Amino acid sequence: MVGISILDLESVSSATPWLQNNCYQNAIWGFQDILLTAFLNRFSDHLNVAMSPIFVVHEHHARRAGLHYDLRLEIDGVLKSWAFRKELPTKRGVRRLGIPQPDHGLWYADFEGEIEEGYGAGLVKIWDRGEFKLVEYEEGKKIVFEAIGSKLRGRYVLINIGKGWLLFKTS
Repeated sequence: MVGISILDLESVSSATPWLQNNCYQNAIWGFQDILLTAFLNRFSDHLNVAMSPIFVVHEHHARRAGLHYDLRLEIDGVLKSWAFRKELPTKRGVRRLGIPQPDHGLWYADFEGEIEEGYGAGLVKIWDRGEFKLVEYEEGKKIVFEAIGSKLRGRYVLINIGKGWLLFKTS
């Protein structure tokens, strides 16, 4: 966020509506995040709210890298990410090789739109999203999870095979 508080917005020149709008939006979104976090921390035990981790699959039409699918799993407060050349398996017997990508912030799970610059420039759409249950996690080696999404449903395994991670559905 730009270092301008909500109170300073009126002092921002009307010649900079982009700055004014972004400062206001960032301040509101930040405040909403703080309120939601405080509410959930205070009342989640009383509401029996189980905060399941999320997953998202982005369909990424990158201009340089071409069409690929980015699987992102919420683990340790970030979205762990892998890029796959083809759609992720929705049936048993289909295997896909994924290449690990840098972690993303949780906010990126909702991102859809155009990336304007850089290697990943291109259109990004959400192909699937949902929650998952982490069944087994060996950092850097193996991840077993049960996905509850509209396209990915069931138990999946991600195994590090050295040149990438193999993803397949087991049930």
